[in-house]
Amino acid sequence: MGKNQVGRARLQLKKRSRRTARVAKERRRRQEQGTALDREVRRFRRRLAAVRKGLRRRDFLVGAASAGAVLGAPALLAGCSHDEDVQPGTIFFNLSHEDYANKTYTLTGAGKTYRLTKVSDQPEVLRRARRRNSFLRSIPDSQITHHVEGTSYDTTGVSLLYLGSDLDPTAGTWEMSSVYVQLPPSSVGHAYRQARLRTPSGPLPLSPKRQMYGIAPARTEEDLREEQALYDVNAQAAAILSGGPDLFSLDPNSAAHIQTNHVNNDPDLGTLVRALQRPEYGPAQPETSPGKTNPTGWGTLTPVIDDSTGQPFKNKKGTHAGRNQYIPVFHPDIVSFAGQAVARLSSTVKDDPSLGADVTAMIPKPGDPANPALAGAMWVRRDGVSFVDQSPGGTQSGSGPAMALKQIGPQNGLQVLPTVAQNGNTPQVSMEVDNFYVRFLGVYLQFFQPGSQTPLTLSTIPEYTAGTIISGHDPCLDTATEMFVSVLGPMFTVLAIPILPGFITTSFKVPASVGTVRILASGIGAGSNNYPDTLVVGEVMTGLINYGVTAALCAVGAAAGFSVVMRTVVVPFANALAQEFIAALSSSLDGKGIYTAGFWAAQGLGLLKFILAFTSGKGLTQYIQDLVAAIVGATTEAEIEDCAPIVGWILLGISLAVGVANLLETSIEIAESPWTYVNDLVFTYDLSVAIARDPNDSTFPAQADHYTVTALIDDGTPYVQTLPVPQPPPATLDPVVFRSVPRGGMVNVSVAFNQVPSGPSEAILLGKGTTGLIPNDGTGNPAITIEELKYPINGSTKYQHRQKTALDGGGNHVWSLTAPAPTVNLSNLVCGTAGTLCNFRSITVRQGTATDPGYVGYVWQGQSTDPSQGPTCGGGGPAQLDQMANLNTGATAQQGYLAGPCGLANAGVMLSYSLLTHGTSNFYLDTSNQNALHLRQVTLAPPGFEPPSASNPSPASQSWGVLNFMPDALLLHPAGHFVSISNANHKMETLKIPTTSLPDDQAVLHLLAQPKSGKGSRPGLMTSPVAAAVAPDGTILVLEFGDPTASPPLPARIQAFDIGGNPKQFFPQQPSPYVLELTATPNQAGWQFLDMAIEYGGFIYVLSHLDGTYQLDIYSPGQSGTNPISSTTSFNAAKIAVDFWRNVYTLNYEVIPT
Repeated sequence: MGKNQVGRARLQLKKRSRRTARVAKERRRRQEQGTALDREVRRFRRRLAAVRKGLRRRDFLVGAASAGAVLGAPALLAGCSHDEDVQPGTIFFNLSHEDYANKTYTLTGAGKTYRLTKVSDQPEVLRRARRRNSFLRSIPDSQITHHVEGTSYDTTGVSLLYLGSDLDPTAGTWEMSSVYVQLPPSSVGHAYRQARLRTPSGPLPLSPKRQMYGIAPARTEEDLREEQALYDVNAQAAAILSGGPDLFSLDPNSAAHIQTNHVNNDPDLGTLVRALQRPEYGPAQPETSPGKTNPTGWGTLTPVIDDSTGQPFKNKKGTHAGRNQYIPVFHPDIVSFAGQAVARLSSTVKDDPSLGADVTAMIPKPGDPANPALAGAMWVRRDGVSFVDQSPGGTQSGSGPAMALKQIGPQNGLQVLPTVAQNGNTPQVSMEVDNFYVRFLGVYLQFFQPGSQTPLTLSTIPEYTAGTIISGHDPCLDTATEMFVSVLGPMFTVLAIPILPGFITTSFKVPASVGTVRILASGIGAGSNNYPDTLVVGEVMTGLINYGVTAALCAVGAAAGFSVVMRTVVVPFANALAQEFIAALSSSLDGKGIYTAGFWAAQGLGLLKFILAFTSGKGLTQYIQDLVAAIVGATTEAEIEDCAPIVGWILLGISLAVGVANLLETSIEIAESPWTYVNDLVFTYDLSVAIARDPNDSTFPAQADHYTVTALIDDGTPYVQTLPVPQPPPATLDPVVFRSVPRGGMVNVSVAFNQVPSGPSEAILLGKGTTGLIPNDGTGNPAITIEELKYPINGSTKYQHRQKTALDGGGNHVWSLTAPAPTVNLSNLVCGTAGTLCNFRSITVRQGTATDPGYVGYVWQGQSTDPSQGPTCGGGGPAQLDQMANLNTGATAQQGYLAGPCGLANAGVMLSYSLLTHGTSNFYLDTSNQNALHLRQVTLAPPGFEPPSASNPSPASQSWGVLNFMPDALLLHPAGHFVSISNANHKMETLKIPTTSLPDDQAVLHLLAQPKSGKGSRPGLMTSPVAAAVAPDGTILVLEFGDPTASPPLPARIQAFDIGGNPKQFFPQQPSPYVLELTATPNQAGWQFLDMAIEYGGFIYVLSHLDGTYQLDIYSPGQSGTNPISSTTSFNAAKIAVDFWRNVYTLNYEVIPT
C-alpha cells in the first residue's frame, strides 16, 4: 500500500471516528431531553395494560393522569432520527376528495384518539414509508394527504374507528369524514391464505383500491399487507358494507377474510367508492332539520338528546370534551348504493365453508362453556330430520309419552325438545329450546281446549291464576292469551365470537282443561306475522345485545370482552333485562316496523342514551345499569364518550339491508327466520294398522325381505317403521303399532314391500298399499290390503306410451289407446297464434281409489281458436293465456272434466293436488296480482276451481296462502304444508296449510310463506332450482340446474331437505350424502331439466332434453354411482307426474285436434 493510500485510509478512519462521536453525543442529548417523554409513554403503556387486565376504574385513574390527552404521535416521536424506518402502526390517509386545507382531523376509536398530520408538514414520514411499501410508492403524492405515526390498536381483535374534525368548538358541532374497520396485521395472513384457495396462482383479483390508483393486482401476502397502510374512500366503503347483517365479524381472521375476499371483490364496491368521492357525499354533518337527513353528506349526524334537559348530550370527560354527541344516519342515496351489495354479500358469506360450521354433532348441553372451535363462524347449519323412525332399534322406537310435538326435528334455526312425564293425572313437561341463529327470541305458551282453534284467555285457566303452571312465574311480559316463559339467546356465536350457549330448560304443568299446548318462539323474522304481541322481546334483545353491545365494545377496542359480558350480565339476567329494555324503549319504537331504518336507528340511539346517562351520573334501571357498567368497565368513561358516535354502527349497517326491497331474496338469517316458530304439543295414542296380503297371492311377496310402513299425519312429521319379512313369507303379519302418535286431523298409512338389492342401484319394490285418509283419533281400525307389482324397476325398465287425451265427435275428452306417442317438442313447437301452445306450467295427479275417482290437473299457456273457450279473466281480447283443466284418470275421461274459469294473462299459474285422495287440499296459484301471489282452493268432490281475483268474482275469492316469489314448482307436503321453489331467487318457501281461508288483504299478513335457503353450493343452499318433489317420508328433493359458467362449474344435482329447510342426508352412497349429481346429463353439455317426480318406493324421475332429445331417467336414493338406473328416450313431454302405482302422466307439447 502506497503512502497516499495509507493517508487516505487514515483520513477515512478519522472521519468515521468523528461521525461516531457526533452520533453518540446526539443520542445522549435525545436521551436527556426525552426523559419526561419516556415517562409519559410508559404511563400510557401501563394504562393500556391495566385496561386489558380489567382493573377497576379507580385503580386505573391513579396511574393515568392524562387519560383525556390526544395521542399526537408525531409530537411524541419528535426526537427520533428521520433516517430511521417509519414507526409501526403508521397510517396514511387520502382525503384529497375533501376540502382539508384548514381542518384538523382526529382518528378516534378502540379507546384512543390520534391527531392527523398533513404529509406536506412532514413529508419525510411518507418518504421513509415508501422505502419498504411498494403500494405507497405507486400512489401519486397528491393522493396521500395525511398520516398518523405509531398507532397502537388491539392486536387480537377488530376495532371501529372514525375520522372527525371540529366545525364550531364553542357550539360543540363537528363533522364525521368516515368510519374505518381496523384489522390486526396478523389477520392479513389468514385472508391471503383464503385468497389463494380461490386463486391458487398468479395475480389475485384486482381490488378496488388498486384499481382506483392504477396499480397492478396483489400477488403476495405482503402486497395485501401494504394496502392496509392507506385509509381512503375504499376503506370507508368497506366499513359501510361490512357493517351489514351477517357480515360484521369480531373475529380478526374471519373479518379480514370477509373484507379482503368478499367485500373487496364485490362489483358494487366500486360504485359506492365513486359515490363517496363526490362532493355531495362528503363528510356527515349535524342535521339541519330535526328528524330529517341532510341533502348532502354520506350521512347525517343526529344529536343524542338528553331527555331530562331536552339538549344534546355533551362529551364531558373524553379527548373531545365539549363536542355534541351524535349518531350517524346514512343518506338515502348511500343506502341505495350499498343496499344491493350488502344483500348479495350476505349470501356469498353464507356460502363460504371457511366462515361456517356443521353443528349437527356439536350441540352443547346446558352448562357447557363457549366452544372455541367455532371461532370465526358466521353461520352454522345442522342436518334435517324428515321422519320419526320407530323401527326396531330406531332412534325413537318403543313406548312414548302421553304428549308429543306434531312437528319433530329441527326447524330452520330452532329446535324444541320436550320430555313429558305424568304427575298423577297431570302431564309435567320439561322443555329444552335450542336457538341456532344469531338472534334472541321470546318464548311463550298458549293453551287450547281439545278441538278448539281459539287460545284460552290466561285469566280463565284456574292453574294460571293459582300460579301452578310454571313455578315462580313472573307475569310482567304475559299477554292476554300468551304466557311468557323466557328469553332465548343464541347458542353458538355472536358476530363470529363463541359464546356461552343460550339455552332454555324449563318445565311446566299442563292445565286439566287443555288439549294442546302451543310453544311460540318469536323475534325478528319474515313471513306470516300471527303473534305480534310476542315479538318485542326478541327484537329488542337482538338489536341491543347482538348488534349494539358488540359495536360498543368494538368501538372502544374491547371486542374480546363480549363473551364475558354475555356470561356475566346478559345470560343470567336476560328476562329482567328484556323487561327494562322494553319499558325504556317502547315509545321510541312505537310505529316503527322492523323493516324500516328507523327501528334500528331507534335502538342504536337508545343504547347510546343508556351509556351517556351512565357516564353523566344519571340513574338507570338496575339491569341496564349493570349492562352499561360492564361495557364501560372494559374501558374508561372518557374513552366511551369519545367512541360513542360509532356505538350504533352495526345497527346502522343493518339498516342498509332492511332498506332493500328484496331482502327476502338473501340468505340473511333474520329474513329466513319466521316471526314466530310454532310448535304444538298434543296428546297421543297408539296407532295399530293391520296389513293383509294381495288377494291374488297366498302369501306376502315371495322375494320381499323387508317392508316399510309410513304414517303421514296432518301438519305432523311422518312416522316410519321398517320391519323384516319372515322367511318364507307368511300369509299373515302381526299388526304394526306406532307408539305415541300425535292425535288430531287425518292420517294416511302406507306400506311398501321391498327386496334388498344385490347392488345399490337396483332397489326393487314388490308390493304396496294405503289406507287413504282416515281420522287420526284412534277410533278406527285401519287396515291395508296390498297389491303386488309385476314390473319392478331395474336396469332394463323402459316406459312405453299407453294412451293420450283426445276429443270425440261430441267434443268430450277421451283416453285414446290407439293414438301414437307424441312427437312434438320444443324443437318443432309452433307458438304465438290462435290454436297454438306456448308454455307448459305443471301437471299433478290425485290417486283414484275404490271410492274416489282419480284426477289429473294441468296448466298450460295457449290461445284458443274459439274466443268463447278460455276467455280472458276480467275481459280482453284473444291472447296467449295461462289456462287450467281437470280430467278423470279412469276410463271415462270426461267424467269430472272441468276447465278453469278463465285464462290468466299473467304467466306462472301452478296447480297441485293431494296425491292421496284429499277432496279439498288441492290448490292453484292465482297470478292475477303478481305482487300478492295467492293460493286458491280446488275441490275435487265434485271438481271446482275457486275463481281468480282477476275475474272479479262476487263474493271475492278467499286465499289459502300467499307466496313471496313466483314459483317454478308448487308442491303439497304430506305434513300439511305448501312448498315452492324459485329459480330466479334460489329459494324455497314453505307455508302451513291453514284450517280456514282468509280474505286477500288479511292473507298477505297472516298467511305469508316463509322463505328458506338461498343461493350457494354448500348443503342447505341451492343454485338455480328448476324442479322439486316430495318423497314418501317427507323429504323435499330439489333439482338444481347449477351454474356451468361458475369457477369452478356447479353441476346439476338433486339435493334433499327437510320441511325446515335443513339439508338432509338422503343419498347414503354418494360422496356428499345430501346430493346426487346428474353427471349423465351434464349442464356443461347443454342439458336442460324440465321436471322431477318421485314415486312411493323412493325412485326419482327426472325429465330432461338436449338438442331435441328428450329423456326420462330414473334414480334411486341408495345408488352408489351417478348414472340413472334406467332411461327412456324419445320421451317428448314438458312436465311429468307419477301416481301411487308408478303410472307416469305427462303434459306434452301437442294440441288436441278438434
